Amino acid sequence: MFRVSGRTRPAAVRWAALMALAAVPTGCRARPATVPTHAAAPTPTPTVTATPTATASATPDTPPASHPVTAPATGVPSRSAIRRVMARTTEVATSEGHFVLDQGPVSVADGYGGTLTAAVGQRYPTADAHGQLVFFWHGTRFLGLDSVRESDTITGLRRGTAGAFRVTYAHYAPSDAECCASLPPVTVAYRWTGSRLVASGTPPLRGTPLRVHVALIG
Repeated sequence: MFRVSGRTRPAAVRWAALMALAAVPTGCRARPATVPTHAAAPTPTPTVTATPTATASATPDTPPASHPVTAPATGVPSRSAIRRVMARTTEVATSEGHFVLDQGPVSVADGYGGTLTAAVGQRYPTADAHGQLVFFWHGTRFLGLDSVRESDTITGLRRGTAGAFRVTYAHYAPSDAECCASLPPVTVAYRWTGSRLVASGTPPLRGTPLRVHVALIG
């Protein structure tokens, strides 16, 4: 019990006074109690290590060739095939006449399993028997001519070593008559390299020889 003004208050009064004091504002706002929280530890992420996968490498049954494999150019052109090519060869200036077979054909091994053929063609018609060319074939395929200009006279066509021909040309001095070449003849070797014919020199030309053109059809 409390004593107020010399009087004793009962317990109920004393309790009411305490409640009144608790209701008086103090000017400070009560802060809510902060409950400490603990962050959950991150769940470790499993690390996946890739296992190398073996790559299958196909092994060819046959190893690749270091060079293209081509069949040898075997066989020789027939006389009719030779005549057809010569018949399509004309002089550029006139586009008249053609060539006919005069010497050969002569065939040799090319040294690579194939065959080379050469033949001398004569301009036709002709009044002086001049104007000649050498025609070449590899197997049955026409390769070309010894020159795009006619030679006055070809005196010889013969086999050389493997893959080669030797062609001999009459050599005229500027003042020589058509019948009589006074300079030593010139021999040119034509040799197969495996892909083309290579000449060892140039046929001798007299004056301004006529140019020719081969019109191959089909």
